[in-house]
Amino acid sequence: MEPYRPGMSLELLKARAYAVYPRASLFNHDCLPNACHFDYPDSPGPGNTDIVVRALHDISEGREVCISYFAANWRENSCIHWL
Repeated sequence: MEPYRPGMSLELLKARAYAVYPRASLFNHDCLPNACHFDYPDSPGPGNTDIVVRALHDISEGREVCISYFAANWRENSCIHWL
């Protein structure tokens, strides 16, 4: 996906894409994650290819930080589909 530029066509703005984040790939999945990841491909300007990981609650020292590999707003229970 091309980063946002002023004047881009609506077709390019609707494009969905995947990205490879080498450091973020080190996070493990948990069906009950303690962190969540966000990306902002539709945001204008620099930073629209960044990924942000935020804790969902306090994480004890020494505990692994886990994310869900599925979108946080996915309506279905994604873990059930994989069992």
